[in-house]
Amino acid sequence: MLDTPSLVADLLREENRLYTVENLQVVLLNTRRRLIAVQNLAQGTLDTLLVSPFVVFSAAIARRAPALILVHNLCAVAHKLC
Repeated sequence: MLDTPSLVADLLREENRLYTVENLQVVLLNTRRRLIAVQNLAQGTLDTLLVSPFVVFSAAIARRAPALILVHNLCAVAHKLC
């Protein structure tokens, strides 16, 4: 069950740590907040990411997910987090 921000962060932390550019993912959940899928929606540049709402919602509709969580990494290089 993914019902807190910390659980979602724990799920994706290691994968997102590897990205060197901005990345947007959607976590698709069922009505009981159980994971259906994680999908990469867009990849940007070092400090910019553009994504259409159509892309976000079409992913949820295609998987028939009644709930979604957007996950955005902060590129460590761009934000001097290293």
